[in-house]
Amino acid sequence: EVQKAMRAASAMGCPYVRVGAPRYDGKRNYNELYEETVENVRKIEGIAREEGVTALLEIHMGNIMPSAGLAHRIVSNFDPEHVGVIYDPGNMVYEGYEQWKMGMELLGDYLRHVHVKNSAWSRERTGAWRAEAAPLEEGIVDWRRVIADLRAVGYDGYLSLEDFSGQDTLTKLRRDLEYLKGL
Repeated sequence: EVQKAMRAASAMGCPYVRVGAPRYDGKRNYNELYEETVENVRKIEGIAREEGVTALLEIHMGNIMPSAGLAHRIVSNFDPEHVGVIYDPGNMVYEGYEQWKMGMELLGDYLRHVHVKNSAWSRERTGAWRAEAAPLEEGIVDWRRVIADLRAVGYDGYLSLEDFSGQDTLTKLRRDLEYLKGL
């Protein structure tokens, strides 16, 4: 299935294909999941090389790479021409925050794509804290700082909106585009 997706992406001129990292729920030891992931990504790297694309793993809460450091631990085993990272500060609000620029510097050539969204913490009636989607300009992620840091490390790749806050899509697109242009 991965080869079919990568072949289709290559035929369309799409340079990247997102692949998943396993979830971490505490039921399996992280080190076992890490070894299994490296073995699987090694196979995926070969397919990506064959098809002329790059496999991207996303920094995401709830999986074994919720931070730039843990993402780097995995991808540093591979050629950044064929394996890279989707940097997602909005996900790192939930879990995995590391200083933005430091993480970008660590990822280096593996930093291939950036998801643009925001998240914020709120308190439930029970008193427990939880993270949730927030409008781009209202969440915890300081996008002015993130954009400045991306520029500082020489990133000139894609930024893709992934706004899960509660408004209709057209309203969010207009608002987010205006906000990003202002940065």
